Amino acid sequence: MYRWHKVLFAALMLALLSGACNVTRAQTVFRNLELTESPTQKKAVIGLLGEFNQCAAYEVNSSEPNMNAVITGAGGMTPQASGLIRIVRGGRISQEIFYSPEMDLPLMHGDVLIAVKSSANLIE
Repeated sequence: MYRWHKVLFAALMLALLSGACNVTRAQTVFRNLELTESPTQKKAVIGLLGEFNQCAAYEVNSSEPNMNAVITGAGGMTPQASGLIRIVRGGRISQEIFYSPEMDLPLMHGDVLIAVKSSANLIE
């Protein structure tokens, strides 16, 4: 009986190695994924926090968004804002600038703008 096991095992190995069975053949399927978005239609997501009138994450339909357009689209800054804006890029504060509407600073996808509150005591 031991002899039959050897014969069956040898026949099975011969069938597998010769390709008679498709068990040993792996097949890789490649699919062509056609993306409808062209490189000129990129969208950027810019986050606004702090003393903006409408804090949120904004999806901008521009490949090169600028700071003035994003802040204007969010309704501007609150009266309590100091004018200092921190730009967080890649998880780190990359710049601190004083905002003016004439400023045309380019932004990148994933930037977060933080408008700092004024430390002055305001009388209302």
